[in-house]
Amino acid sequence: MELHKVPGYTRTRERAFKVEESYREYSYLDLSDKICGIAVGPLTFQVYLQLCRIESPFLCGGRPPFIHDVAFFLFRLSPAYDQAREAKRAAMKPQPRWRRLTFSFSAFPYFSICSSSPEERGAVAFIEVRRKFIERVRGLNFQKAVRGINRFVDRMLLDKPISSKRKNLSFDPADVSVAGDIIHLIAGAYGWKRDEILQLPMPEVFQALRKIQRDMPGCPKRAHAKVHPIAARLTRKHVTAALAPTACN
Repeated sequence: MELHKVPGYTRTRERAFKVEESYREYSYLDLSDKICGIAVGPLTFQVYLQLCRIESPFLCGGRPPFIHDVAFFLFRLSPAYDQAREAKRAAMKPQPRWRRLTFSFSAFPYFSICSSSPEERGAVAFIEVRRKFIERVRGLNFQKAVRGINRFVDRMLLDKPISSKRKNLSFDPADVSVAGDIIHLIAGAYGWKRDEILQLPMPEVFQALRKIQRDMPGCPKRAHAKVHPIAARLTRKHVTAALAPTACN
């Protein structure tokens, strides 16, 4: 059966393209998002690199996520992370002498006086904000949180280019990181600074790279092929469901 003859195919396909377009435009609207009721910001280039550095299963795969993976992911993208950093900076500021002395009770009938360094005060302040946030995460439904994060990542990485792994890295190892390549391309094309590029949401990074690649001289024709992963998945799901009764009969 031809696809356009499948009941509801045309309407589903048009709706799928609109959904995909809304996903691509969302990062440009500068809006916050929510995962299981917890406010999160966009997945920026820098946050993406940081989560990949700790091998978050939501980005790197390799194993199923655990509760601490959910906590780390949500904490890094939530406003609580910026609050923790601000608390750390405030705690590390020079303190009056009377505040630099911390009193603690001991088994002896006198106070023990100890001084705390700025680094220690900053670490304690950061951990305290993080602890309060993790208490909120513990109350979430784990399965719903994982599904919510996976949907969020799908939207953020919608236009991620297909990577081609080298079979023999020992023969021709790269001497520039992937992040360095991306920053070089975008900075050269648009004149943006390094920190500006690191703060771009991942959808904007991937869309910029796609346009830069297509504008390059000698760009292969396959790079000009339009990619619609969400639309393809939604229409395929509809066609499978529509043809299932026919297949059974």
